[in-house]
Amino acid sequence: MNSSLRFAASQFPVSKNIESNCRYILKHMRQASDEGVDIVHFPEAALPGYIGRDISTFSNFDWKALNKHTEKVKASAMNLKMWVVVGSCRQVPNSRKPRNCLHIISREGEVVASYDKRRLYGKEATSNSEGPRSITLNINGVKCGFLISYESCFSSLYESYRKSGVQILFHSFYNAKNDDTGTSLDDLMLAQLRVRAADHQMWICASSSSARHSRLSACIARPDGSVRRTKRHVAGIIFYDIPDVDLGWTYDNRVRQSNNRLHSDALKSARR
Repeated sequence: MNSSLRFAASQFPVSKNIESNCRYILKHMRQASDEGVDIVHFPEAALPGYIGRDISTFSNFDWKALNKHTEKVKASAMNLKMWVVVGSCRQVPNSRKPRNCLHIISREGEVVASYDKRRLYGKEATSNSEGPRSITLNINGVKCGFLISYESCFSSLYESYRKSGVQILFHSFYNAKNDDTGTSLDDLMLAQLRVRAADHQMWICASSSSARHSRLSACIARPDGSVRRTKRHVAGIIFYDIPDVDLGWTYDNRVRQSNNRLHSDALKSARR
């Protein structure tokens, strides 16, 4: 990898208040800009709030308010010359239900793509429609992919991105405001990211709501299975840079075991 990218994952207590959510987003964008970040990444439903927890139904949803604050995020991206991945929702022509999405906003302040969640969990399907496809973008010469929350349970989605040559996958979560604490999910969500990153040889940038009780803090999972993460339940940002020359042991599960040491050495060399 010859290209470089400085990226950041944000976490804050996502709520039904679009204006409050937008204030957090703009604040973290400014902080990321001060740190020289190329792209900043926000949780699932970061701007509108999450249907089923923050929003009971879309029947009376204020789409004008969402559009207004989306424009503020776009304007800030242009002013700061920064890419933004922000969780939202959107209405789609010929679709009866909105979609849970990630807007990818360029440093010119334009929504260049919207990734729609393809795997809906439980009652999500009563309010949202499924997205049709994966999305990849080249940012600073680094190929990026995008997923949302429950999609971490589907290894095939990561495998598809791997085959497309994705180097960084931006995965947005919301899983917060849970009444039960200390369940297996608190361990499983992080474990999934570690394994997906190692099995598919990519970096995973994960953002999540920090509202109690959150299953996951914002973190970076690396191709060697190690993780850098923030403190749970505290609003903040984690920063990271690639290329990364400080990787541990890696493997390629598409080649024979005898070749894995050579692969690991080659991967380290490629990051230099």
